[in-house]
Amino acid sequence: MRLLFVTYEFPPKGGPGVQRPLKLVKYLPQSGWESTVLTVLDPPTALVDATLEAELPASTRVVRAWSLEPTRVIQFLRRLRGGSGAAADAAPSGAVGFSGAPSWTVGAVQGLFVPDEKRFWRPWAVRAGTAATAADDCIVVVSSGPPHTAHVVAGAIARRLSLPHVADLRDPWVGAYHRRYATPLHRAADARLERRVLSAASTIVTVTEQMAEMYRERYPGVRVLVIPNGYDPADLPAAPSGTHEGLVLAYTGTFGGARQPESFLAGVALAEARQPELAQDLRIVAAGPGQEFVAAARRAGVRSTVEALGYVSHERSLQVLAASDVALLVLSAGEESRVSLSGKVFEYLGMRKPILAVVGEGPAAELVESVTGGRVASFDDPASVAVALEELYAVWRSGSLMGPTEAEAARFSRVEQAQAYAALLEEVADARRA
Repeated sequence: MRLLFVTYEFPPKGGPGVQRPLKLVKYLPQSGWESTVLTVLDPPTALVDATLEAELPASTRVVRAWSLEPTRVIQFLRRLRGGSGAAADAAPSGAVGFSGAPSWTVGAVQGLFVPDEKRFWRPWAVRAGTAATAADDCIVVVSSGPPHTAHVVAGAIARRLSLPHVADLRDPWVGAYHRRYATPLHRAADARLERRVLSAASTIVTVTEQMAEMYRERYPGVRVLVIPNGYDPADLPAAPSGTHEGLVLAYTGTFGGARQPESFLAGVALAEARQPELAQDLRIVAAGPGQEFVAAARRAGVRSTVEALGYVSHERSLQVLAASDVALLVLSAGEESRVSLSGKVFEYLGMRKPILAVVGEGPAAELVESVTGGRVASFDDPASVAVALEELYAVWRSGSLMGPTEAEAARFSRVEQAQAYAALLEEVADARRA
C-alpha cells in the first residue's frame, strides 16, 4: 500500500520540523506502507542537513515542486553574490544555516499571507502531487504542517482524486502561539480556510491531547487522534567513553519569538550567587543558538562556562546531548506550553538524560514531572530555575544523578509512532473501500 505524504519540511531541509515527517516515512514500510513524498524544490529559507537524506527507504519516491514565495528574493540576491542561495557554504557535517532578515521583518511578512508565506507553492504542488498520486496508485493523502499550506495542497489533491485526507498538525493552525496576523481580516480568512480544509479531512492528528481537545471542540464532526512525537532509537549515539569535568547542561534547538533564554539565564546567575562553587562546575552547551546566547548569558551575569555552537546537524546535536549530564528544555509560558510538546524532549527521554524544563503549565511540564530525574521550573520565574538547578547540582555532586528509566523512555520510540500511524492509515483505507 502507498500513500502521498505532503510536507514542506523534508530533507535536505534541516531543523526540528523535518523529523516527524522523515521518521514516519522511514518506519512506515515496516508496517506495509510505502510513501511518495511531495515537498518543495530548492527551499529558499532553509536550514540544510544533507545527512538526513540517507535515512530514506529505497522504496520512497520524492517529488519536488517549485514554490513562489517572498524569500525567493533573498535567495536570488545571495546567488548574485555567488552564494548557494539557500545558505552559506556547507559545514563539514553537511549542515548549514540560513539567515536572511531580522526576525521582526520575517514575522511581519508572514503575517500578510494566509495560511502562510508558502501559499504560492500550491499551484505547482497540486499539479505535481496529483500526477504522482495517480501514477503511484496512492490510496491515502497525508499532510504535515506547519507550514499549513501543506494541508491546503493535500486537501486539494484528495478532493480531485476522491481520496481520504489525514491532516497531521505538529502545531496548531489558527491559534498558533507564534503567529501574528497583519489584520483581523487576515485571521478571519485563515480561520475560514482552516475550517474548509480540516472539516473535510478524514482524520486530524495532533501531537498532544490539549491540542486534540481544541480541535474536537472546533470541529465536532471530525475524528481527532493523538499520536505524539518521539525519538528514533537508531539516531541515538552511545555515551562517550571516559568522564568529563564538571556538570554539563545541554540545550539543543533554537530560541525565537516569546521563547527566549533570559529567564533561564537569570536563574543560573541567581543559583551561582547562592552557591559560588556552581559557577566553577557548571558548563552550558547550546547546539542551535549562536554567539547571541553567550552574550545574553554575560548580560545576565552568568559566570559559568557557556558555549554556543550555532546550527549543527541533527547527528551532531545528539552527540552534544550524549556528552551532557542534564538536558535543558525551554518553552515560553502561555500558548506554546499549553498546547505544544517540543520534539526535542523525546530525544532527551531516549538518551535517558535528567531534564530541566523551564516551561509554562502544559503537557511538557506534566511529562517531565512524570519521569525519573525530571525538574520543572516556571518560564517566568528565575527563582524557580535557581532552585531546580541547585537540586540537580546537589544530586550530581552526590554521584546519584539519574534520568528516565528504560521503560519510561521506550513508549516514545518513533517506531511505535509509525506503527500507530499505520493502524490509522489502514482504518482510513478500509473505510474508503467500504
